[in-house]
Amino acid sequence: MLSETSIRICGIIGILASLIMVVADTIFLGRWESFKQFPVESRTVGFPFWRLNIGSTLGVCLIPFVAVGFVPVYFALLPSGQTMAAIATGLLVYFIGMAPGAHVYYANNGIIQGISKQLPAASPEVEALKAVSFDQRKIFLGMGYIILSAYFSGSVLYSILVAIGKTGLPVWMAVVNPFFLTAAAYTSSSWAPSIISGYLSPVSVYVGVTTLQVLTLVLMWQAF
Repeated sequence: MLSETSIRICGIIGILASLIMVVADTIFLGRWESFKQFPVESRTVGFPFWRLNIGSTLGVCLIPFVAVGFVPVYFALLPSGQTMAAIATGLLVYFIGMAPGAHVYYANNGIIQGISKQLPAASPEVEALKAVSFDQRKIFLGMGYIILSAYFSGSVLYSILVAIGKTGLPVWMAVVNPFFLTAAAYTSSSWAPSIISGYLSPVSVYVGVTTLQVLTLVLMWQAF
């Protein structure tokens, strides 16, 4: 059993890492155009290498620290039972742990499309790069369905456990569902101006994750 101080430290570390990831993902994918105008697969085309490097590097290196931020979530859910708390938190951590694959894919795809634009349109090299990009997309989509299923399942289980009222969180926290917060931010091009959605959609994961981590830590801090 971790001490109260250790739980708080883990929460603070996770939140700080998540906030840095918001900055990194804004640099990596943020632009004035919305996802409707500029799909996520091609948003990095034309970006300088330093933007791709920051997004992909921090997107991998900070993930363990973001995951530590779920320690308070686990202990908040623990009164509902160790097994349920471990499953819900484990699914959320699994999602965060697998998310770096998206950063690597977007960076690689941006580089490939950038090179393609510098070559003659009908050249064999362009066709080869298109084939590589197409195969990478298939791999990415297959992985994406798996990790999104984990995120959805963990978020729904979290909300159910909190709604039942046998956790360390108030029942109203059941509506703070990270998956649905992420989905709302990701699809913001449908309800927000491009100047907002163009920067909100790229950080959609952390709209859900950071909100959950911050509120859980604050509530657990007050409960200790």
